[in-house]
Amino acid sequence: MENFNSRGCAKKIKTIEELKEKLINLREHECFCIDERLLSFLTNLGLNFEEPQYDDLKKLKFLGLFLTSKSPFKVCTHYFVGAGWLVEGEIPIRIFPKDRNGKIPDYLKMYLKLLEDEEIITNTEFQNVFKVDIEKPLIEVKEEDKRFLYLVVFAYLSLLKRLVKKGLKKGFLYKEQNLNGRIKGKLDIKLTTQRFFSKTKYTRTVCKFETLTENILENQILKTALIQAEKFLKEFPFKGEDINYLIGYLKKAFWRVSTVKVYEKDFLKVKKSPFFPEYRNALKLAQIILKNLGIDPFLSFKGISYITPYIINMPKLFELYVWKKLKEKYGADVKYQVQKGGDIPDFIVNEHNLIVDAKYKYLDLKKVSKEDICQIARYGRNIDIRKLVSYNEDLEPELCIAYPTFEENEKKEQLKDYFKFFKLGVKIPFN
Repeated sequence: MENFNSRGCAKKIKTIEELKEKLINLREHECFCIDERLLSFLTNLGLNFEEPQYDDLKKLKFLGLFLTSKSPFKVCTHYFVGAGWLVEGEIPIRIFPKDRNGKIPDYLKMYLKLLEDEEIITNTEFQNVFKVDIEKPLIEVKEEDKRFLYLVVFAYLSLLKRLVKKGLKKGFLYKEQNLNGRIKGKLDIKLTTQRFFSKTKYTRTVCKFETLTENILENQILKTALIQAEKFLKEFPFKGEDINYLIGYLKKAFWRVSTVKVYEKDFLKVKKSPFFPEYRNALKLAQIILKNLGIDPFLSFKGISYITPYIINMPKLFELYVWKKLKEKYGADVKYQVQKGGDIPDFIVNEHNLIVDAKYKYLDLKKVSKEDICQIARYGRNIDIRKLVSYNEDLEPELCIAYPTFEENEKKEQLKDYFKFFKLGVKIPFN
C-alpha cells in the first residue's frame, strides 16, 4: 500500500467551487490537498480514511475516493475510473485512466480481448470488471463516456450470442383464437355466442388456450435493447470491429419476437429461471442500454446527452487481461485463483513451475514493494501450491509479478537480491 501522506502539497483546495472543478477532471491514483473545512464536509458525506478494496464493486462508494488521515489532508483516487456523484444531482465526480507520458490505457480494447475467451467471461470475477448505478441520477455525457457505452454494447452482444446459441427461452402465453369445427383449451361461451351462434354459424367457436412461444416479455426486452444497440453503433461506428454480421445473426434469432417499447416496470415482471442463467446478466445489460439509449425502438436515434453513473475496476480488468495473455502462451495449464489453505495466487501454471500475481502498477521504472514481494513469496512456500506448479515439490517455483507496460517488447526482469523472482511487463493497449 502506498503512503499517500508522504506526498507534499503545492496548493490546498479551500472552497466547494474549487472542489467541484477538481472532481470532474481526476486521474486514477491521484491526490489533491484540502483544508480542514472541506475535510469536515467530506467526512460528513461519508468519505472514508481507508483505501477501498477492489474485490467488490457493490460496496464501493464515490468511485473509490478516500481521505488521508494525517495532515496535510488529501483526497485520493484509487485504481477505478468512471463517472459518479459526490452529492447526487449536484457534485459529479469523473476519474479518467492515468496518463503516462502521453499514453492512456485503453480499457475498451482490453475488455474486447477478454470477450474472445469463454472461460474468462463465464468466470464470476468477470462480473466485477464494471458496475452501473441504474438508480442514481444521470450525468451529463462526455466524449470518454462513449467508450464505456461501447463496452456495455459489446458485452451485451457477446452475451446475447451465447444465449442465442443455447436457444431462446420459451414460455406459455394465453392465446384467443377463432376455430372451425373444434374446441381447444377453454371454450369462451359468451364470445362464441356473440360472434357466431347469433349468426347461425354453429360450427365456429372462440377458444382460449396456452401456447409455448418465444414471444415472451424477457425476449421482447432483449430484442428492443438489440435494436437500440444497433442504432448506437450506426451513429458511432467503432473502428476495428465489424459487428454487422453478428447483429444480423442475432436479429434473425429474434424474428418471432415482437418489437415493443420497454418500460422500467417491465423488468419487475420478468420471471427468473435456473435453466437460463444467462438471461439474468443479459437483462441487466439490456436495462443499462435502454436507460442510456432510449426505451422506444420506433424512434430514430438522437444522440446521447446523459449517461448512468458507472465505474470500471482497472485492477480486475488488468488481472483478467493477464489471464488471457498467459492462456495464449500456456493454454489450459493456466489456473486462475486456485485456493490452497488461506492462499489464493492469481495464477499458477501447472507443470511449468510458475506462480504469477498481477499488479496494476507501473513497475518498469519503480521497485516492487516489500508487501508485494512478501505476498507472492508466501504463495511459493505453500506446499499444496508447489505440488500443482511442479512435478517435483522440492524444486523452487519461479515467482513472477505481472505489471502493465506500453512497451512493444514485453520484458521479464529478475529482481535483484531475490532468487527466482521476476517482474514481467505485460503490454496493454493504449490511446
